[in-house]
Amino acid sequence: MSPADPSGVVDRTALAAWLRGQGFGDWSGELEPVGGGTQNVVLRTVVGGRPLVLRSSPVHPRPGSARTIAREITVLGALRGTDVPHPELVAACTDTDVLGRPFYLMTDVDGVNPGERVSPEQAADPALRHGAVLDVARAAARLGRLDPAAVGLDGLRRPGPFLERQVPRWTAQLASYSEVPGYDPGDLPDVAVAADWLTRHRPPEPEPGVAHGDLHLNNVLLDRTRPRVAARACATNGGSGPTRRTSASGGMGTVSDDIRPYGLC
Repeated sequence: MSPADPSGVVDRTALAAWLRGQGFGDWSGELEPVGGGTQNVVLRTVVGGRPLVLRSSPVHPRPGSARTIAREITVLGALRGTDVPHPELVAACTDTDVLGRPFYLMTDVDGVNPGERVSPEQAADPALRHGAVLDVARAAARLGRLDPAAVGLDGLRRPGPFLERQVPRWTAQLASYSEVPGYDPGDLPDVAVAADWLTRHRPPEPEPGVAHGDLHLNNVLLDRTRPRVAARACATNGGSGPTRRTSASGGMGTVSDDIRPYGLC
């Protein structure tokens, strides 16, 4: 399997031809799998001396995998020029004749994933850790201030009220676990009571905005030495050791379904 990378997932010859057609400089030919992710193909490479990350749907895609990558491309493109921390979308290809599935290239953002460990500077400085976590909240707020229509994300919105469908959606999700063989739901009292209370106290629908659908510290890349977010990422981005670089799919770092305009869920 000489034309493919060590993981056997990318045809090097086809990728090299596509890069030449896009006007890129010399390609190193190296493809380094990024550990930690299981849902998509995520590989580091160097093109024209520039460290980049290639992300594509799986070799054996699930239903909707191509659509997910296309959404990620849309979101990363929409975040260009905003103050939301994210990797830059460098190039994208939705033509499945090239690699057999859609893919894109983005900048390789250096950062520390606090869900794995912290940098020596962060370990030694509580104020640095505290400031970085506050910047996670600020990054989420900056994302929420975006106007989906103004940045080109309005087409991803699901029609209809966002808040109205949240209780039915998540109670159905919870109920679906009972279909998993061997799953023990345990004792979850008052789920119906909570669902009823949330329905009766549902606030007015907000103006359309953008929200990260999986916001937690495992999905964040922090600057090593400054109290700020380097990029927002999703759990499929992976990484190893104290350093984790984006293999992002979307906003604040990445998407998949991880970044979704209000009304998309």
